[in-house]
Formats: sequence, structure tokens, C-alpha cells
Amino acid sequence: MTTAYIGLGSNLGDREKSISSTLKMLAETEHLEVARVSDITETAPLGDRNQPDYLNAVA
Repeated sequence: MTTAYIGLGSNLGDREKSISSTLKMLAETEHLEVARVSDITETAPLGDRNQPDYLNAVA
């Protein structure tokens, strides 16, 4: 088995739904187990700050 950490983030549209949908797709992927998911955290953008805040998580 290989352990991988996947960074998730969204700052457009329904940010929480985007992350949730991605986690659902990962969980339904054959030969892949989502063992843990971090809390979702809201963060300010870096660089060009003229954009919406992000929601971020790690699976």
C-alpha cells in the first residue's frame, strides 16, 4: 500500500460542495481508501489578493 496526501482547495462557486464532491469521487475510486480528512479551513489568497478566500483541506 502507498500513502498519499492530497491537497484540496476551492475559491469559486460553492467551495464546500466542490471539496465534498471531490472527496466522494475519491472514496468511490477502486483500489483507493480515503483514511482521513482534515477539517476544512478558510484562507486568504496569496499573491493576487483580488480574489475570493479559499477553502482548503487535506485527504
